[in-house]
Amino acid sequence: MPYRLFKTQVDRNPGAVALVQDDRAMTYFDFDRAIHGSASALREVYAGGVIASCLDNSIYNLQVLYAAALLGAPLCTLDPTLTVYENIASPLRVAGVGEYGPACRR
Repeated sequence: MPYRLFKTQVDRNPGAVALVQDDRAMTYFDFDRAIHGSASALREVYAGGVIASCLDNSIYNLQVLYAAALLGAPLCTLDPTLTVYENIASPLRVAGVGEYGPACRR
């Protein structure tokens, strides 16, 4: 659904600025092309599992998020500032999953 909403804007206003980060701006059309490029690259390596993204808060990270949505693939975003344990334990804690099991213990 998020991609469909975005695609509506691409169709209505392709030349309008969709994203700005620092001194970089992308139009809806350019960002849509970038999403499709990422989706194409991910499709080559995606084997029906989960796509993991360990990126900062950037336009590229949003591009990967939309590309995964376009593919219908589940996406697990990881925080590069956290340890592997923290990246696994934090979402489980938020989801209310009590004990994480021996594989997730320090």
